[in-house]
Amino acid sequence: MQFWRLDQAEKSFQRALQLHRQVHNVLNEAKDIFGIGEVHLYRDNLDTAEGFVESALHLFKKLHNIQGEADCLRRLAQVHVQHVKLDEAEKLLEHALQLCNQLQDHLGKAFNLSTLGEVYLKRNKLNEAEQSFDRALQLRRQTQDLVGEAYNLEKLGEIRLRQNKLDEAEEMFERALQLRRQTQDPVGEPYNLENLGEICLRQNKLDKAEELFERALQLCRQTQDPVGEAYNLEKLGEICLRQNKLAEAKEMFERALQLRRRTQDPGGEAYNLAKLGEIRLQQTKLDKAEEMFERALQLSRQTQDPVGEASNLEKLGEIRLRQNKLDEAKEMFERALQLRRQTQDLVGEAYNLYQLAETRLRQNKLGEAEELLEHSLQLYKQAAESPSEAIVLEKLTDVRLLRGEALTPASTKPPPPLSIGSP
Repeated sequence: MQFWRLDQAEKSFQRALQLHRQVHNVLNEAKDIFGIGEVHLYRDNLDTAEGFVESALHLFKKLHNIQGEADCLRRLAQVHVQHVKLDEAEKLLEHALQLCNQLQDHLGKAFNLSTLGEVYLKRNKLNEAEQSFDRALQLRRQTQDLVGEAYNLEKLGEIRLRQNKLDEAEEMFERALQLRRQTQDPVGEPYNLENLGEICLRQNKLDKAEELFERALQLCRQTQDPVGEAYNLEKLGEICLRQNKLAEAKEMFERALQLRRRTQDPGGEAYNLAKLGEIRLQQTKLDKAEEMFERALQLSRQTQDPVGEASNLEKLGEIRLRQNKLDEAKEMFERALQLRRQTQDLVGEAYNLYQLAETRLRQNKLGEAEELLEHSLQLYKQAAESPSEAIVLEKLTDVRLLRGEALTPASTKPPPPLSIGSP
């Protein structure tokens, strides 16, 4: 169902519903109510969708219509997945799968297995998710459902990306891209181009990544998808940052920022403000950078994003260090440290311990600095972050030298700053 047709579809269902009620056609009444629920599901009006689908489910059960009941259970499960009520979603899907087996409905079974895969993905159970999507993929191929086949390939590609199996992920997205083009799906095509671009970014193939994100950007503009357009502008901005093209990166993030504001996406707005702040930091425009990070911090708190909040606090701490405002820097890094611990981010925790050690060093509190660096070193070892581990070890050796406990001097190069993740 195309998004631009949703209003028209809802009106048609509402008119049909009135007519079917007049003639007491309960089966078609249930189908119309279910259709209205689907429209609201496409619009992400989840509570409204849930109400309509539950009403339809009641009627289908009354009529002993197993197919309708199975369809309603699947849609309700999707609502629960969106609400992150995963136990409820799983129970509904298991019931729906039983009904599909009873009906020998292979397509319905594929739908339910795909949604069950989503449940496992949200629980980070990648093996179970892979099994569900694989089984769904086989059923899609049996029923010659090319759109569904593309969807399941995409999900399997996402799993490979999470596992950092880039070659396998690339194969999945390439095959899904061919199917999206074969079915003339202008919405699905940019999604696969974006994922292929992400793989190239991880492989540091910046020219190829830029080409893929540019093509995805053009398709998002053709389909009037401002969210997709913003995402691709952000990725192109990241590439420009890596290439140290600061003016071009600034232009990309500013255009993306406008789109995030237009679509009322505070998380996306915070991300672009933080990126613009990073550019100002590299240009040593500290006041402007501080303003950007402060605004991004407010939005991160507004959206209850502890990762974004921690990242912005760290950047503000770095600015305070540069300004030699040590007490303020200490406060920033301590607040960020709490958030990194809250989100069980070992690398982030280690980074903030390192920066807190830096504030103690500048205050000539060598014993406290040494203790913080030792803790930071342990966490980097635990996280298998060898480059950062080496940097902290050098700094620790330097501190011990200052305390008269080491024999050789060392570098004072700081560990690489944490990057702020995409929305």
